[in-house]
Amino acid sequence: MPENFLTQVRYAPDIITITETRIKYTVPIIYNVDLQGYKFIHVDTHKNAGGVGLYVKNCIDFIILNKLQIKNCDCETLWIEMKLNNKKYAVGVIYRHPHPNFKTFSEELFSILHELNDKKYIYFVCGNFNINLMNYSKVKCVTDYVDMLHSV
Repeated sequence: MPENFLTQVRYAPDIITITETRIKYTVPIIYNVDLQGYKFIHVDTHKNAGGVGLYVKNCIDFIILNKLQIKNCDCETLWIEMKLNNKKYAVGVIYRHPHPNFKTFSEELFSILHELNDKKYIYFVCGNFNINLMNYSKVKCVTDYVDMLHSV
């Protein structure tokens, strides 16, 4: 249980990202997703897998960045913005379902990362991208994806 882990660590994380929440619009949540001291926000999935969520410590002010969405791909995306010491931070969590259009996903993610760079964000991207990085030298789309990440 996450609560047990959080009582064992010296410093609890400020933000926890979750993929594969499997929370759906059409099905009521039947389990307790609350963690003491955290706000939980999520994006539902429309399939039997996927969905993303963020736990953010109650003491942290944030806004949800709804405009940062990967729209033309089979994935769930959630971004938040925080300001600390006059700097803007963005934290994103993404779940990319296996086998959707890889090129479209990469292009849209690249566009989001460029927008964050242009607006001078310090950003963290977390998630399950369902990309086998071990295929870097064998599969062109994986090579292009990794090279794109290195270029931003």
